[in-house]
Amino acid sequence: MTSTVNDEDWKSIVKIPVMGPARNFNKDNLPEKYKRVTMEEAKSGVSCRVYSDGAYDVFHSGHSRQLMQSKNYFPNVILIAGVHSNAEIHRVKGQTVNTDEERLEAVRHCRYVDEVVFDVPFEYSIEFFDKYQIDFIAHDDAPYLLGGGEDFYALPKRLNMFLPTQRTEGISTSDLVTRVVKNYDGYVRRNLSRGIDAGELNVGALTFVRIRTQDLLMSSYQMLANFFRSSVENKEEN
Repeated sequence: MTSTVNDEDWKSIVKIPVMGPARNFNKDNLPEKYKRVTMEEAKSGVSCRVYSDGAYDVFHSGHSRQLMQSKNYFPNVILIAGVHSNAEIHRVKGQTVNTDEERLEAVRHCRYVDEVVFDVPFEYSIEFFDKYQIDFIAHDDAPYLLGGGEDFYALPKRLNMFLPTQRTEGISTSDLVTRVVKNYDGYVRRNLSRGIDAGELNVGALTFVRIRTQDLLMSSYQMLANFFRSSVENKEEN
């Protein structure tokens, strides 16, 4: 039976919303004078600007859930996501997996984000809040210290601007990197089988030979197992 639904019918049925990525921050879109919204005003539905920052490296569901919480903290939130640069992350937290552009694009395409700001500092200041007309800072409540100093979020906490969000247990960038490192041989073997050169994987000659030898032994074992299984089945049939 031939379907009678044409392309225009599908457009009406599916009703796919036309949505683009979050816009880059543009100070020209802000009013010249801005009065910071209070907690009570935000709860009552007054439009407010909530800022949430992060590395957002190897973007995952924990990041999305944190941004979702930030977006839904009050009835009328404009969510600004601040993305640290690789240079800043390497200075404070260590090595990253994704490039600056990859991390920025991942955040821009998260449905909860309205604006993105790139290359933001870890430390906060009144000048920073004023520059981006930030009403509130949303982040998990764990203390983040640099060199044993003050918590990065101490200032917004003192100013009653801090909105605590909940971390998603069992998923983080560190967890994902740990999984790859823990199963190093498996992922190297996976990529070699897909034609990626050992040099691109930074795999030395000894490691390459060891993995290939393991593959050969496993293949030989499988062939012998299949041979004996087939022999037993043939005997039973006879």
